[in-house]
Amino acid sequence: MGITGHRNIREQDRGELQKAIRSILLELKSKYGATPLILLSALAEGADRLAAEVALSDEIRARLFVPMPTRQAVYERDFAGDSLAKFRSLLAQAEGFVELPLVEGNSSEGIMHPGRERDLQYESVAKYIVGKSQILIALWDGVESGLVGGTSSMVRFQRDGLPPSEACCLEAQEGFPVYWIPTPRETLSVPKGTPFERQDLYPHSFQGDDALAAGYYRRMFSRIDEFNHYVAGADSDLRAEIVKSKTYLLRGRSEVQLPEEVRAELNRFGLADALALRFRHEKVHMEKLLHVTIFAAFLSFTFFAHLFHHPGVLLLSLLLLAYGYWRWSGFRKGEGDTKFQDYRAMAEGLRVRFFWRLVGLSDAVTDHYLGKQRSELDWIRNGFRGWDVRADSSAETSEKDLLDRIETVRTNWVEAQKEYFRGAAGRDERHLERFELWGKIFASFGVGVGTIVLLFVCYKFRSMLLDYEYFRHNELESVAVVLFLVEAALALAALLHNYANRMAYREHAKQYGRMEGVFSRAAESIREHSDPRAAVECLESLGKEALSENGDWVLLHRERPLEVPHP
Repeated sequence: MGITGHRNIREQDRGELQKAIRSILLELKSKYGATPLILLSALAEGADRLAAEVALSDEIRARLFVPMPTRQAVYERDFAGDSLAKFRSLLAQAEGFVELPLVEGNSSEGIMHPGRERDLQYESVAKYIVGKSQILIALWDGVESGLVGGTSSMVRFQRDGLPPSEACCLEAQEGFPVYWIPTPRETLSVPKGTPFERQDLYPHSFQGDDALAAGYYRRMFSRIDEFNHYVAGADSDLRAEIVKSKTYLLRGRSEVQLPEEVRAELNRFGLADALALRFRHEKVHMEKLLHVTIFAAFLSFTFFAHLFHHPGVLLLSLLLLAYGYWRWSGFRKGEGDTKFQDYRAMAEGLRVRFFWRLVGLSDAVTDHYLGKQRSELDWIRNGFRGWDVRADSSAETSEKDLLDRIETVRTNWVEAQKEYFRGAAGRDERHLERFELWGKIFASFGVGVGTIVLLFVCYKFRSMLLDYEYFRHNELESVAVVLFLVEAALALAALLHNYANRMAYREHAKQYGRMEGVFSRAAESIREHSDPRAAVECLESLGKEALSENGDWVLLHRERPLEVPHP
C-alpha cells in the first residue's frame, strides 16, 4: 500500500483521519489475514507520517518501507527541529529504505532549490510508490492541482497507470484502486466529497462499473492471500519439495552467501516451484482418472449392448459416467486445472528474477511477462509489485564478484536450462511416439477385425438366403464378443489420442527444442564475452525470451481446459 496526501492537514482532523486509515488496514487484515501489509511512505510531514504511525501501531503491526526522493542527508533539509526528530524516529522503525537516484537531467545542485528539478525529483518518489503499490490510500481534498508529483497526480497515476517510458507503447497501462479519504486542509476547509468518508476510486478502464472492479480486485487479492496461506501452512512434504527446488537452482552454491534480497527471491521460487509440481501431479492424476473412468463406463455400456443385457451393467455404466463428471466439476470448481499453470507461471517468473538479481539486474519481470494473459493471471503480475519494493536497494557488486556471479548464472541457469529443454524435448517426443504407436495398434486392430467381421456377416447373411431372423438368432450372437473387442479397441485408440493431445506433447517438444537452441546460443555468447556488462546484457535478453516463451506455454494450456473425454 502507498500513502499520499497533503502536508498541511489540520491538527483537529488528525483523529478522524487516523480512524479512517485504521479502518482500512483492519479491513485488509481481516480479509487477507495471511498477507503482510507493507506501507510505502516517504515520511513527509502530514499524511505520510500520520499513516505510518497508524500502520506501526500495536493494533496493526504493518511493515514500513521508506522511499526517499534524494539522499537522506539532502532530504532531511526539508525538516527541522521536532519534524526532523519525528522523521528519524519513524525511519528507525522501518524495515528498509531506498534513496532514489537523480532524475535524468537533474543535478545535485539543481535539486537543492525550489523549481522544476526539485519537483521532478519528488515526482520520482511518487512514481516509485505508485509503481510498487497495489492499493493507494489518499488523504486528498479531491482538487486537481496539476502540480508535478502532487497528490492529485499520484491518484491519477494509480488509477490509469504510470506514463509509459516508450514513445510508442502498445500495452495498456495497469491501474489499481485508490482508497480516497476526503481531507480538509488548512487552505481548503471543505473538500470535495464527505469529509473522512472513504470512497473507492477504480481505474477508468472499468468504465464506472464499481461492482465489476471491486470483484476483480477482490479475486486478485484473494489469490495473493492464498499463496501466502501456502507460505504459512507448508507441510513437511511441501517443505521437502521447496528444499529440492532451491537445491536445483543453486547447484552446490551456498544459500548463505547470497544477499538478503536474492535469498528472498530463492525462497519464493522454491515455494512456487514446489506448489507447481504438487498441482501438476494432481492435474495429471485427474486427467488419467477421467480417461480411465470414461473408458470403463464405455466398456460397461458396450458389454451391456452386446453380451449381457442386465440392467445392473447399464446402471454401472451410468454411475461411472456420473462419477467422472462429479470429479471433473469438483476439480474445476476448485480451480485445480489452472492452479498448476498459475504456480508454474509464477515459478518461471521467479526463476528469471532470481538470476537477474544475482547479476544486479533490477528490471521488473512484470514489464516483460504475461502481457497476453491479462485478467487471468493478473494476480501473479501484480503480486510481484510488492516483491519489487526492495529491488532498487541492492548493494553494489565488485567486478570480481560480478564475474563470479555471471559464471554461476551461466552454469546454474543457462547450461542447466539448455540440458533441461534437451531432455524435456526428447522425453515428450518419446511420450508422443508411444501414445501414437499404441493408438495405431488399437485403431488398426479395431478396423482390421471389424472389416473381417463385416465380411463374415455379409457372407453368412447372404448364405442364409436373407433369412434375417435365423441369422440374428444363430449367427449374429456368435460375433458379439468380437464386436465388443472391436469397439473397445477403437474407443481406447481415441482416448489415447485425446490424452496425448491434452498433454500437448507435440507442442511441448517443439517449444522445448526451440528453447534449447536459445539457451545454447546464450551459453556460447556469455563464454565469448570478456566484458561483464555485455554478459549481463545477454542474460537480460535471455530472461526476456524465457519469460515470453513461458507466457506462450501458459496460453497453450489455458486453451486446453480440463474436459471429460469422449471415446
